[in-house]
Amino acid sequence: MSRTVINYDAGAQTPAAGAFAALGIALVTMSFTGWLYYLPIATLAATITVSILTLVDIPMLRQTWRYSRSDFAAMAVTILLTLCEGVEAGIISGVTLSIALFLYRTSRPHSAFGGSRARYRTL
Repeated sequence: MSRTVINYDAGAQTPAAGAFAALGIALVTMSFTGWLYYLPIATLAATITVSILTLVDIPMLRQTWRYSRSDFAAMAVTILLTLCEGVEAGIISGVTLSIALFLYRTSRPHSAFGGSRARYRTL
């Protein structure tokens, strides 16, 4: 996943970029395993974290908050469950909440009266 983010940030537009990145990773792994072995896990985690931070879209969170609070709540629950429980739980919760919100909204369509309500009263 971090390789994909780096390719995207670099402007890669074809699948060949992924193939070249895989070859590069294989070459580095085979050549520098001895040196990389002594790197702390925190260093490797920081490298992946920095590349993943480009996936977080704060303006989209703000826009969703302004547009629909229920959609924002679904997004927030999905993000929190992904961080706390894992990707699978986050995806399942996001899809489930999105479907539930869609069904709720479509089961209660908006209806508006045109004109005066006095005409519709029955005696």
